[in-house]
Amino acid sequence: MMKKLLHFCKMKYFFHMQILSLLIFFLVGFIYPSYSADSWSYFELSKSLHNFGYFTDNIRQYDILTNKSISFPFLYPIVLSIFSIFYYSILNGYVFNIAVVFFIIFFLFKIDSNKYISFIIISVLFINVGFLYEIISARTIPLTLLLMLVSFYLIKNNNTGFTFFFILGGLCLIRFDMYPFVSILLIQLFLYSKKFINKYVLVTILLMMCWPVYSFINFDSIFLTENSLLFKQSLPVVDVLYFNYPHINNIYQLLELIFDRTFIISSFLIAFIMVINIRNDKSDKEKLSSIYCNSIALSLFFISLTGYTDVRYYSIAGVFFVRHILCYIFPQFNKKKLATFFLISASVLLILLSLARVYKNFNSNQYAANTNFLKCISKGELTLVISKNKNEGRLLSSKLSALYGVKTIMEPTNLSSLNVQDFIKRYNIKNIYYLNDKPTWLNNSDVYLETSCNSLYQVN
Repeated sequence: MMKKLLHFCKMKYFFHMQILSLLIFFLVGFIYPSYSADSWSYFELSKSLHNFGYFTDNIRQYDILTNKSISFPFLYPIVLSIFSIFYYSILNGYVFNIAVVFFIIFFLFKIDSNKYISFIIISVLFINVGFLYEIISARTIPLTLLLMLVSFYLIKNNNTGFTFFFILGGLCLIRFDMYPFVSILLIQLFLYSKKFINKYVLVTILLMMCWPVYSFINFDSIFLTENSLLFKQSLPVVDVLYFNYPHINNIYQLLELIFDRTFIISSFLIAFIMVINIRNDKSDKEKLSSIYCNSIALSLFFISLTGYTDVRYYSIAGVFFVRHILCYIFPQFNKKKLATFFLISASVLLILLSLARVYKNFNSNQYAANTNFLKCISKGELTLVISKNKNEGRLLSSKLSALYGVKTIMEPTNLSSLNVQDFIKRYNIKNIYYLNDKPTWLNNSDVYLETSCNSLYQVN
């Protein structure tokens, strides 16, 4: 007994080291932020909500010309807008995500009585670099994971009242990829035991209807989103920022697209679903865990249809899959040794990532965009920001829109001298600002006029 107690105290020491490493990583994130184009877009939408709108000055797709956002659902911008009552900054999302992370840790310990399993899952989560950068870039996967864990905790304890179904509906108002997850989950719960489905399911359905109503009223489409536009694109295009993409013309192209985008992930998911469902003598808790894993796995199929394969999209799956494997498929694993290994590994990785981030930024000669050029842009004119690194250009495009209200359009993936004039003409672009390397097509002085502001050209 004393030996077990000493070992657990040692594990707590390793866990505290991991939390300290995590706090150092967060501190470095404050000093050297890692915001993305999405981060600034969320911030812009939260500002827009204060004016009772859902508008953006940044064009992020080329199918529909509108200043009404189709990029993200409403709930996360609403949360940020509430936070901005106290302090108005993009940092709100970062601070909020840090709080969310500690709630995630809390519920992981609440869900499992075996603390070694919780130690392992928490460590696996912090080994996922994609998830870490979701936190410091103030995006939505941490909040999504938290709500899924809370919903699982509730149903595991037979609490499927208003709160449970409100959370499921809320998930769909945070991320569009939660629509398939929630739908599949409800169907599986109904098939497993009708006791889990009650009158409060109407709350979920009502919340799920919010985006379709918004979409139909504003765009005459039942479910228009930035990513839904990807389903019009024939191969090899898998990019919403592709100008004049080839369209799907027949059923064969559609089947080819589905096969191409989902083959690898589908093979893995089918194998995983078979493994977690192979046991017949399941307890209620194991069955519920299987249902959540099945629902996540099947929803990942829909994510892969969009062509997105970033590791961050599989963060939530990692948490639920690893938990199910440890609890039910290989319960005989020595969880103490695994917990020790993962706690130390995650702590070391967090420290290394923090040091690497400090080193990279301290020694960086990266070009910092000077916003002095804004004085040469007339209000209401559309500006194209271009960069050798397209992500840098798109980041600045979103930032200008969010902070200064400049009307911007993101640079297409395939922009070149062959299509740039068609692109400029179609969207009536008035200004072009380049971040680093000047493209050769800007040397055409008959079309592009150099201004008194550095790196800014006006379209003749």
